[in-house]
Amino acid sequence: MSLSRRTCLGVFAVAAALALALLPRSEADAALVAVGSTEVRLAAQRLDDGRTEFALQERGPDGTWGARLLPQSRFVPASARVGRWLPSSVVTVRARVDAGGAADLRISAQLLDDGRMELALQERGAGGAWGDRVLPQRRFFPADPTAGRWLVTSPLDASLVESQPGVLPWGEPFVSVSAGNRHFCGLTSGGEVVCRGDDSSFQASPPAGPFIAVASGGRHTCAVRADGDLECWGRGQTQVPAGSFQSVDAAWAYSCAVATDGALACWGAGAAPRGMETPRSGAFDSVSAAEGHACALTTDGAVLCWGSDTSGRATAPDGTFATVSAGTTHTCAIMTGGNVVCWGANSSGQSTPPFGRFLTVDAGYDHVCGIRPDGTVGCWGSNSWGESQAPDGSFLAVSASTLYSCGARTDGVIVCWGETFAGQATPPLGSFDSVSATTSHTCGIERDGTVTCWGSDVWGESSPPRGAFKTVGTGRQYTCGLRTDDTIACWGPRPSDLLSTRQLYDALGVGWTHACGVRADDRTLVCWGTNWRGETEPPEGSFRSVSAGWYHTCGIRTDDTVVCWGLSRSRESLPYSGTFHSISVGGEHACGVRTDGTLACWGENGSGESTPPAGSFRSVSAGLGHSCGIRTDGTVVCWGAHLDGQSSSPVGTFHSINAGAYYTCGVRTNGAVECWGRD
Repeated sequence: MSLSRRTCLGVFAVAAALALALLPRSEADAALVAVGSTEVRLAAQRLDDGRTEFALQERGPDGTWGARLLPQSRFVPASARVGRWLPSSVVTVRARVDAGGAADLRISAQLLDDGRMELALQERGAGGAWGDRVLPQRRFFPADPTAGRWLVTSPLDASLVESQPGVLPWGEPFVSVSAGNRHFCGLTSGGEVVCRGDDSSFQASPPAGPFIAVASGGRHTCAVRADGDLECWGRGQTQVPAGSFQSVDAAWAYSCAVATDGALACWGAGAAPRGMETPRSGAFDSVSAAEGHACALTTDGAVLCWGSDTSGRATAPDGTFATVSAGTTHTCAIMTGGNVVCWGANSSGQSTPPFGRFLTVDAGYDHVCGIRPDGTVGCWGSNSWGESQAPDGSFLAVSASTLYSCGARTDGVIVCWGETFAGQATPPLGSFDSVSATTSHTCGIERDGTVTCWGSDVWGESSPPRGAFKTVGTGRQYTCGLRTDDTIACWGPRPSDLLSTRQLYDALGVGWTHACGVRADDRTLVCWGTNWRGETEPPEGSFRSVSAGWYHTCGIRTDDTVVCWGLSRSRESLPYSGTFHSISVGGEHACGVRTDGTLACWGENGSGESTPPAGSFRSVSAGLGHSCGIRTDGTVVCWGAHLDGQSSSPVGTFHSINAGAYYTCGVRTNGAVECWGRD
């Protein structure tokens, strides 16, 4: 969770997300075993609009050059800065012979003073780091080439290595792993703690060991040293208790540990979850800390929970248990016979464990993972980001976090799966007119009307088609845009039932898993996609704009009044009085700019997202738990949730803004995109 604002250091968008995320860096060259080499060359062509497009070719066994492989991010604009190397996204070349192996490559280019462009090749090595730029002998692209003609460099050799994609061992085997909010830490057999992921608060910068246990929290990490002392690093961890401890667990902003004498201690922000103080007496074997509640296992096998009891997550059943794990909305425990019992919220099936025996269990945000007696991992609950789609293999430990999970295999390797934090808040350089942010990918419209996307591309959501667009909107795993010819184009696993891609539209609103458009002929609304709460059932009448959120939708009629439909759990779909210039629908709230320039918000207000500031505004955007607006003087102000820095208000002037789930992006008046919040 990067709290600093980020502006991209290259023209190309961030590489596509991998299925396995947050992977440890290898210190052992043996992790990547060279099995041969392959010959490649770089290709480039000048486009009619002045951009330069790059590709890569591999020589086949018969000596002929194969088809051009196009990186997802492969364009350099005509206005590129002189002397600055710009990398493409990754291209994976796989062996064409029985030797096996693969090479991760990317193309780099820099514009020279004389107008030529110099090309180079980079290869990804051990630990995921990019190697030095390798310069082909023939590598200069002319300043005034014929448009549409591919030119090639002289060939280069690329090493083919054999490894499991996204899985790298450390110098010593791992024996346990703990997944935090956006970082994870593993404990090696030698007692060293190794962390990867977000290090904005130094939560992924562990001290030297040896340690016997480690726990990753929101922005901090705690571990038990071999002598029983506790040590924590990261944000807000200055009140670590003294004594000798045997185990520790970390929640978002607090931690709990069990001493060697069985006593329980908790510390940090919110050390005692609301509703109940930490137990002061009793003998405990283990403790599990979650965001709103915590649970501990007594020495006689009983489970004791305290804190918020929303959905019954802190109401433990009777019985004798071997282990317990508190998740964000629920709790799971293993009975002495090996069966799993869960209680609390069950909206995603997180409290409905599968049949069978488990040795360990770990509850995350709204999913759970456990290890069976045969060493395989079984997960249940939400699988929105693949967090419950455990890989094959035999595991020693598993840890479930928010949108991802990690496991330590019996061969000592840590593997993670789920949400990859793919750089959605790291925009490319360029001049943009508008931008749309969601959860893990972002798209913007450049001044020439082309769409550029960055962040996750697991589902093709960041691979826009060619052409010029007027508006673009990002959904959960898809994107839709309104072309300049007034037709709609969608990419990624787009919502089903798009009535007619040749129908003409005046406006488009893209939500989490549904979208709506205003027809150009009669101004009526057409919606498509999932219809969980009636969000795709628009009212009759004439409209001039529409905005789609997670499970509800709002539109502005031609008389400037607002009507909303869909989920109304927090009154977000109730009509709001008055007349409006624009409207934006977020997760469970909505905001609009009145015709007099003031703001009005309604719906969920748990983080203050529906309490806008006073003043005159020209635009507003509602995200998931936060909102941002642009005042009439061009300055930005944000309000609501701020755990990931998504409500930081940057200095300067902007002409458009869009609030995503946990981050925000805006287009400055000079056309540059700036994003802040979770990356």
